Order: sequence, then structure tokens, then C-alpha cells
Amino acid sequence: MSWPENYPESESEAKITPPQKAGILEDVKHGFKLLGKNLLSYFLAIIGIILLAVTIMLGIIVAVGIYMLWTVGLGETYGIVLWMIDVITVTQGMSLVALVVFLIAPLLGPLFVALGAIYGLSREVVESSATSASSAFSWYRKRTFSLIGGGMVHFLVTLIPVIGAFLTLSYPLWSPPTDTELALILLLLCAWVLLINGMLSMTFPGIIDGLSAVRAAGRSVKLTCWAPRRVLGVWGTYMLMIGGLLAPLVLGELYPGAIPIPEESLAHYGQGALALILFIVLPALTISLTRVYLILGAKYEDTYEYEKGAPEK
Repeated sequence: MSWPENYPESESEAKITPPQKAGILEDVKHGFKLLGKNLLSYFLAIIGIILLAVTIMLGIIVAVGIYMLWTVGLGETYGIVLWMIDVITVTQGMSLVALVVFLIAPLLGPLFVALGAIYGLSREVVESSATSASSAFSWYRKRTFSLIGGGMVHFLVTLIPVIGAFLTLSYPLWSPPTDTELALILLLLCAWVLLINGMLSMTFPGIIDGLSAVRAAGRSVKLTCWAPRRVLGVWGTYMLMIGGLLAPLVLGELYPGAIPIPEESLAHYGQGALALILFIVLPALTISLTRVYLILGAKYEDTYEYEKGAPEK
């Protein structure tokens, strides 16, 4: 593990305490600073990785379609498609959510690998201040199955408790929640999603570091519990950025007329906001989280090696 000027901290400090609140702004600042030096590489890599992921997803769909046509014939395949449409149409409540999750989960693998490949670029940037767009495809190839596993850990740990809770509430008969209950449910759901994904935010950097998906997720939770302000602070800062960019779109959809912007202009704003998130905020987030992972990982190991226990916070 190399330690360049991107995250200078003394050896003695690394063995005493995890970084305090002041480190959050430094992590975010370094994320955007290093992104600025490699913006073109990230832009080209994201475009290429997305095209590759979409191509693979379409390939999966086409392969399944060809297999069904080959094994059961055109008529039966058409009947199965109609049956699935009918099932989705009549299914309601959380059963519909569970069904949709079951159908789309196999298609999410390429997207998880695409996100992990961006973390591979960020590892190179943090360690050497430079990278190239072609490196993303190298990471895509080297860590494919581990990155799919890491993405599924995020996906399942986030959604399975939510689906289970809703199915429990709906037993034995689904009763639509009132507006007040729905608002409370959505608030708790957002809090859960943000918290659990914040605790798992070190998973992809861990996989790039060579860990398996399960070990990387465990290490992410361990580092978060050891230095929660640093990990959740950086994660929360970027989530606030994304939330701020998306807020006008959400408010405009939920409360028409609340945003004094013409609908056409709001649509253009939405396109710009999504592009900003995809090409600026997301890469900076991966750089910052990679930097935090490397610093905390080294400090955590040194602390337990030299002091035989985590310091009090």
C-alpha cells in the first residue's frame, strides 16, 4: 500500500486515534481535487462502462429469449410473456415490489460491476494521482464476480428487511396505509437505506483491495463502527449533495407548482442534474471513500497491532 501526498498523516497519529470530524472536509475536498485532474479519464470510463453494462444486460435478455424460443417454441414463449404481464398487472402492494425485485435482480450484476470498476480507477487516482479510462475495463475484468457479489450484498441487505417488514404488516390482508402512515414509512425507509448503505460504503474499496464480497462488507461495517463520524460523515455529505440536486425534481413531482420554474425548464434541469451526479458527484464520492478506506484501514490495523485494541472515542 503506497502513501503519497494525497493523504499525508504522521505515522504516530495513525497509531493513536481514528481521524476526527475535521477530516471529512479534507476527504471531500480531495475527492473533487483529484477528480479535476482526471476528469476526462472518468468521463470516458463512465461512458464506456455504462455502454458495456447495458450491452451485457441486453445480451442476457436476448439469450434468455433465444433459449425459451429454442426449448418451448414461439407460442409458449408468447404465452409466458402474457402470463407475466397479467401477474404484474393484478399483483398489488409489497407482493408487486417483491416480484419486481425478483425479476430485475439478475440484471443488476453488470451495473454493480460497472460501479466497482469506477472504484478501481479511484484506487489508482488516490495512490498515484493519475489513471486512464482503459483501466476501468481492466478492473471490470479482474473483479467481475466479487463486484457482483458486493453489489448483491448492498441490494439484499437493503431490501430484504424492508420487504419482510411490509409483508409482516400486510399479513393476513394488505391494507393500504394512510397518508400519515405512508409518510412515516417513507421516512424510516429513507433513513434505513442511507444508514445501511453508509455502513457498507467501504465494500467496493475492499473488493478492489482484494477481499471477497462478504469479507469486504464485514470490513466496511467494522471500519464504520470504529470511526463512524469519518465514514458516515463523508457518505452523508455526498448524499446531501445528491439530495440537493434532486430536490427540485422531487418537489415538482409531488407538489406541482411548488417550484416556480416552467415544466420544460425543470426537465432540462433534471437532465443537467443527473449528468452532474453521474460524471462529477459519483466519481468524487468513489475517490473520497477510497481515500477513507485506505487511511482507516491502515490506522485500524496499526492500532490493533501496536496497541491491542481500538482507542476510546
